[in-house]
Amino acid sequence: MAVFAILVKKYVFVPDVYNMTQANAESAITSAGLTVGTVNEDYHATIIEGNVYDQSPAAGTKVPIDTSVNIDVSLGVEEITVNTSFQVVADADDGYSRGTGFGTVHPVVGDAYNAYARLTNVTIPKDATINSAYVKVWQNGSEGSENVDCRIYARDHGNTGNPTIWQNLTNSDPVSPGSSGWLLTTASVAWDNLPNVGGGGNYDSPSITSIIQEIVNRGDWVSGNALCLVLKDTTSSSNHERIHQNADDNGYRLNVNYTYTP
Repeated sequence: MAVFAILVKKYVFVPDVYNMTQANAESAITSAGLTVGTVNEDYHATIIEGNVYDQSPAAGTKVPIDTSVNIDVSLGVEEITVNTSFQVVADADDGYSRGTGFGTVHPVVGDAYNAYARLTNVTIPKDATINSAYVKVWQNGSEGSENVDCRIYARDHGNTGNPTIWQNLTNSDPVSPGSSGWLLTTASVAWDNLPNVGGGGNYDSPSITSIIQEIVNRGDWVSGNALCLVLKDTTSSSNHERIHQNADDNGYRLNVNYTYTP
């Protein structure tokens, strides 16, 4: 008498492992009688690092037992770090005030002079993390023999124009600006002992990371907007230094390293 064996292939449903940790997802797959296939890793905009954001076959698919299930695991949100710089371009984008005097020939700081430098098309994304920032300047001559002390601010504005009258700078303040004075950033940095280099030379400011961070965190900041740095004199002696944008493009240059998520 012949005996026939009938083999019945067992089927199971693929579990839903979306947004599970990799460990929990693999456990759910093997518990269902399936095997873990290829594990891919990539950045993901919404799924946290280590969690599953895709699977194949899809959840609920009926498959034979021991079928491989491939999963994609998130590396978290991708972060990009950028080194860049922005420089004063137009003559009107830097200048000074002193008392009731105002000029756009070149910035001057010291001896009651307050300087400004406006940077246009500053392509830093809103809420980017500012890792470092400083200004490189060119001093084209000075008067007096002492070094100069000042404090660096920025205008507290999301897309500033240039100052147009002396009050904008002379009456500026981070808390209570005077008549027509600009409101300045809460963050500021002391820049003391600016060197008197006579015939000219480049030098770097202290870190102004906190100032730039305050600007790009503003609700109205958009990449490509303009910001304006303000250097307010804190020197008591009769001495001033000229930080000047020359025809050969020396002058205020903002150097920034920042990180953002696309």
